[in-house]
Amino acid sequence: MSFDIFERSIFGGKPIELYEFTRGGDVWRYNSTSSDISTVVGLYLSKPIERTAIEQNQDSGKKPVKITVSKDLPFVQQYISSPPSDIVTIKISRYHRGDTSPEIVIIWQGRVTNVSFETERVIIKCEPIFTSLQRPGLRRLYQTTCPHILYGDICKVVKSSFLTNATLYAVAGSTLSATIFSSNVDGYYAGGFVEWDNGVVVDKRFISSHIGDDIVLTVPFVGIPSTANIRVYPGCNRITITCKDKFSNLDNYGGFPFIPTKNPFNGSPVF
Repeated sequence: MSFDIFERSIFGGKPIELYEFTRGGDVWRYNSTSSDISTVVGLYLSKPIERTAIEQNQDSGKKPVKITVSKDLPFVQQYISSPPSDIVTIKISRYHRGDTSPEIVIIWQGRVTNVSFETERVIIKCEPIFTSLQRPGLRRLYQTTCPHILYGDICKVVKSSFLTNATLYAVAGSTLSATIFSSNVDGYYAGGFVEWDNGVVVDKRFISSHIGDDIVLTVPFVGIPSTANIRVYPGCNRITITCKDKFSNLDNYGGFPFIPTKNPFNGSPVF
């Protein structure tokens, strides 16, 4: 019997929902029943889990879905200290108990946008991935500083050309220490970021300051060993002298450094 027949049946349908969260190479699978379920893609663990309704209308692509789970769910543990630096996707599938040849149908796909911890439960807010394409982006402004994303397609600075491979000798909260950091002037890495291979995923953190052997992150890594190998990339303060002297990239500078500083509308009779 097909999925559609079960789905339309008033009494014959016995739906089971499968939830799959993916972050890089890590996957967490759960189901809404009282026992674990094994499928061709893997094992879905039985966990208390429920969701809000998936609306079927012309704006359904914009509607978020909220999933309620228990606080001990392994997936949500990574959100306790700080959210993951990369995108976490979710796929909700559905099939019916009693179907001799179960047809598993994907009923919703999206990404996790927020995880909030309440007294006895955790609310996972998700939205369709393509909603990010429907939002108007910020328009480029007439400004002295450069608006381009460092190492981005418009900036054109080659990230690998400025890579520093570092081996840490100490970790103290948000501060990472490595001898190689002092080979560059203080502040060289400020505004840049760090990559750390945490198992099968790559964790990223932004750098707020750099002095000597120490760089300070905006948010600390969770579980990073004091002798970890990391990749560090310098930052940019988005002014012309930095673009020219630090990155040799002045041809791609996106700001307007010669904007007149005198305002013609300040009431002065002489402009």
